[in-house]
Amino acid sequence: MRHDSDIQLKLRAVMIVLPVLMMAVSCLKDTPESLPEKVEWDPQLAFPLGENSYDLFNVTGFDSSMIDLDTVTGFPQWLDEWVEREEPVDVVMEGNMDLDISAIMENLDEINGILFRVNFKNSFPDEIFAQGYFRADTGPDLDSMFSDGPVPVPAATILHTGEVVRTGKAQQDAYFDRDRIIALEEATHLYLKAFFIVSDPDSSLIPHYPEFWFNVQLGAMFDLSIEF
Repeated sequence: MRHDSDIQLKLRAVMIVLPVLMMAVSCLKDTPESLPEKVEWDPQLAFPLGENSYDLFNVTGFDSSMIDLDTVTGFPQWLDEWVEREEPVDVVMEGNMDLDISAIMENLDEINGILFRVNFKNSFPDEIFAQGYFRADTGPDLDSMFSDGPVPVPAATILHTGEVVRTGKAQQDAYFDRDRIIALEEATHLYLKAFFIVSDPDSSLIPHYPEFWFNVQLGAMFDLSIEF
């Protein structure tokens, strides 16, 4: 009797599963007969491109001696210039970040665009304005990173002892379509330029300026199309 009972249970299971299988086959008939030629997503692949930090040793038109204190005024020499002129002085920090655009160009057929994402951190007690320029080894700038102009980065919160309590942070995206990417084919590096305006500095923080820094992190997210 137990054997007959097992057979009946198996038959019932088959009768339950069979309609489900038939429904599955019916659903498959409604699906496309072949894979689509192209699948797109926007964006899925992201990776870092580079990072660099800047300080008063990376100042345009100055050498490292400009941060030394003047024996008469007690101010660093770059601040003496502000005192003498009695007008705001731009302190410009600059540097290069290597880029390998050729690797991107090799896969241009699959790339619809690139979203460059730039993170800024500012430990200076001054608001900083930053811009990037794509450059080749020779010739003029190929393009700028931010079409709307330099990105403002808030000043840091700093104690009178020079301790940085909170850095100023900003994040800015820049989307480059295929045409703009093609124009960057000869680019070998990104020239980064950041400046702050000395107008009314806190005298207690002046000795600490050589300790402050400005950090830039560059990443990219790709808008891709994959063909089967």
